[in-house]
Amino acid sequence: MADASFIDATTGTTYTTMNDEHELIKITEKNVVVGNIGKVVMGETNSQEIEFSIKRYYDNVDLLDKAFYIIFQTKGGIFKSEAIDKAYNDEEIRFNWLVDENATMYSSPITACVQIQGTDEMGKAYVLKSGLFKINVEESLGEYGQDGIYRTWALDIENRIVALEQIAASADATFIGTTAQYNTANSAGNIPNGMFVTITDR
Repeated sequence: MADASFIDATTGTTYTTMNDEHELIKITEKNVVVGNIGKVVMGETNSQEIEFSIKRYYDNVDLLDKAFYIIFQTKGGIFKSEAIDKAYNDEEIRFNWLVDENATMYSSPITACVQIQGTDEMGKAYVLKSGLFKINVEESLGEYGQDGIYRTWALDIENRIVALEQIAASADATFIGTTAQYNTANSAGNIPNGMFVTITDR
């Protein structure tokens, strides 16, 4: 029988028990069984951890020295999140998925799998994947536009860059002239933000 205690893979701390209010998601022969994991709500960021459990050895390969990831797909795309809080004993490894804003962008089911990767004893690439499973994201209020796009500072910057690129691609993307000509053009509203300006009388 396996030792009931677990060792934190990062700190080496030993825990005699590892109990959580929610059920573990158990991975057995690559099948993922999702039980009572609690609620995941649209717009949450790093406030929900989902804990997984897998046998430490698979086909005589020790998974402990491998990296653990959750790959998930939403309406916004496919994302990859590295697992945290990996702990182990002689027979089992436990790890957590810290659910971020990429996963909770939309109130719809997430399709996901676990990917364990590293190198084998011969130094060759090693990848082990679980089967697909689903996590439901419940509806809430969030910072969404009417077009359904999540509004973040990164998206705002991207939109500004696109606008500048459109200006740069136009025939009127640059101004070359004297200071007086520039002042006249600027007063007339002919110097938009992002225009490249060259003053010739300096």
